[in-house]
Amino acid sequence: MPNIQKILLMQIHYTHNRCIPLSIAYIAAVLEKEGYSVEVYDPLPYEEYDIERKIVDFKPDIVGISCMSATFNKALGIAKRIKHANKNIPIVFGGIHVTALPKESLSNIAIDYVIIGEGEYTFLDLIKAVNNNEPLSKVKGLAYKKDNDVFVNEPRPLIQNLDELPLPARHLFPRWYFMRWMVMRGQWLNGTNMMSSRGCVYDCSYCASKVMFGRQVRFISPLKVVDEIEHLAKDYKIKAIAFSDDTFSLNEARAIEICSEIIRRKLNKKIKFRVQLRANTASDSLLKNLKEAGCIQVDIGVESGSQRILNLLNKAITVRQVRNAFSLFKKYNLNTCATFMIGNPTETTEEIELTRKLAKEINADYTQFFITTPYPGTKLYNDLSLNFNDLNFNLLHHGGVELKSYVNSKIPAEQLTRLQQELNNEFLKKSGLKMMLKPLLIYDTILLALQQPSLVKDAIVKAYKTKKIVELYRTFYEGHNFRRF
Repeated sequence: MPNIQKILLMQIHYTHNRCIPLSIAYIAAVLEKEGYSVEVYDPLPYEEYDIERKIVDFKPDIVGISCMSATFNKALGIAKRIKHANKNIPIVFGGIHVTALPKESLSNIAIDYVIIGEGEYTFLDLIKAVNNNEPLSKVKGLAYKKDNDVFVNEPRPLIQNLDELPLPARHLFPRWYFMRWMVMRGQWLNGTNMMSSRGCVYDCSYCASKVMFGRQVRFISPLKVVDEIEHLAKDYKIKAIAFSDDTFSLNEARAIEICSEIIRRKLNKKIKFRVQLRANTASDSLLKNLKEAGCIQVDIGVESGSQRILNLLNKAITVRQVRNAFSLFKKYNLNTCATFMIGNPTETTEEIELTRKLAKEINADYTQFFITTPYPGTKLYNDLSLNFNDLNFNLLHHGGVELKSYVNSKIPAEQLTRLQQELNNEFLKKSGLKMMLKPLLIYDTILLALQQPSLVKDAIVKAYKTKKIVELYRTFYEGHNFRRF
């Protein structure tokens, strides 16, 4: 009889990112609470995945891999390597991509199980079912293979009381996750990310959040949110926190209650944080409380300067609300990050010009443009009637040329690419220069350069090769973090 006791969890990254993969951190915490031995395999940025050595060293009884559409092919390649190293190790895939496409994902021989939706209790029940030789059909939220057939079980109800979850198992992650990184743009601080809610009530056509969480929002209680902030400040020496909630302000009264509790415990003197908001939820009272509680950055998805496109995307905001929101951000001296999408269905170059004008008008501290991408699980993907085999998922994050014609047939793919590059050159260079000229960042850089002069040379070489001045800072600080061990 199988006896699963040792679990290896992995999150497949598509780029350098020091945000804790909270999904597997919560799964790990639940499994540890039940007495299982859990390890997280997470190489340093740009390191090769030496998964074979990890399999030999840890000897896991089961491996869980979390991925997105942009990393699915990479994750699949790693799964095949695991099977080659030990064909008897069962492999579980989870995440938004396989949740949207469970049957298609299980068509790959290297994948044994797929967890659909939230994974904490589905993973636990899967292990218990295997260990007790119980029918897999009883595990809600699971898809699996048996006798060359694929079975998708009934959905698992969402976790209604998020307070019941243990704190994420951050202790399983490498120390570099919490070292200086740009949690706040222009400030290098010991930081991490955390969640205070799951889900979103909105139904934007390009977003797959509802595949994982439905259109229901569940909140962690304000006291527990602030307890976690206090824990991070005390036990991890964290100075900055990025909230990963889709929208921090969906319940304004609760958001203000969190701010009040932060202030009551005087944590606003120790911690800075950033949140994601929507233009239609950015009220004066909310921003006043956020500022007093230590919030210094607001991230907002504007998407378009054309009201027709906003309506088409089902964004449920107006251009006027965007303008009003950014006026309030400036009133409270909050740093702002605005993101836009171009190449939307039926969008014209004239409407892209409206987007450029709005970006210039609101003048965010950091502005970036992306090409609209049809991720599996989104209404956009379904409306385009895309086939799983049509897309090269390696290119999804980067908006590969062949993907662009799927969404917008009015603008040639090459022209769309050029427009994106022009817009990012116009706004990112300005944002980057503004960021790099901040006195605190300059002071911090000089101090570290005196401590580790060899890194200065590495940074200059990288900046010269890439022709990007921002690489001076990025290379220097990444090198600083990773050479401290």
